[in-house]
Amino acid sequence: MKNEKLYYRYRAFNTLTVESLCNDTIYFANPEKFNDPLDCSFTIKCDLDGIDKIRELYSFLFCRRRKEEILRNLKNAKVNSERAQEFANKRTNFEVSEKLEEFAYFATDTDSYPSLTAEQAEKFILQSQIEYEIKKHYSRGVACFSSSYSSPVLWSHYGDEHKGICIGYSVNRKPTPIMQSVNYGGPRSINMSTLINAFLYNSEQALSGLEEDILLRKAKGWSYEKESRLIDQLGNQKSPLLLTEITFGLRCSDAVKHTIFKALEGREQKVNNY
Repeated sequence: MKNEKLYYRYRAFNTLTVESLCNDTIYFANPEKFNDPLDCSFTIKCDLDGIDKIRELYSFLFCRRRKEEILRNLKNAKVNSERAQEFANKRTNFEVSEKLEEFAYFATDTDSYPSLTAEQAEKFILQSQIEYEIKKHYSRGVACFSSSYSSPVLWSHYGDEHKGICIGYSVNRKPTPIMQSVNYGGPRSINMSTLINAFLYNSEQALSGLEEDILLRKAKGWSYEKESRLIDQLGNQKSPLLLTEITFGLRCSDAVKHTIFKALEGREQKVNNY
């Protein structure tokens, strides 16, 4: 009997699946590669009258990203950390000033923005640049799980039409992994004022809401997946979850079962098979 609450990943049988079982790893994918191109995507709704705070938000986001890039490069070049910080600060301030001047200049191009005032055009440019910076900021790896091991649609889509397996994981590990439920439906737009509260005023409530809206929201039509997610760095990571069980598809061959049994031999924690 399956009594403990588990989280499931449907997988085709291939070398990557066997390696992940042997090495106890989980792959955290780039959302840009998901089969739903709208997954983890958003637009910004400008709900502010003035432009000063929008410029300030862009400056903050741009400088933070560029400073991290510059410091990383200088660290690799073994530059003294104090000198590196000083250089990075000067460089990012110079670059963002150039960017803002560039945006203001382009906003006066009446051929490109015939129906907008210069301020409206600059807002439009800043908004697209802020979207880019936010997407870079939330460029993280996502691992997707379902609460169901018996979904015929998931078996068909992700379990190689029942020729694959469904891996069951528990959160019974220390530290306890943070598994977050996906929200289905709702708007895909984010107010500019929310971004300002989150990044300029460091509002925990606004930051938490942003993470949910960007990384944990899907269209209502996907609700049959009953999905939860782990968020981590991109690529293969040591699994924060405990491998608990394997459910074999109805068309799973004896050779596949034998291979999986051998791959899981000698594990300290027993893995149940269904």
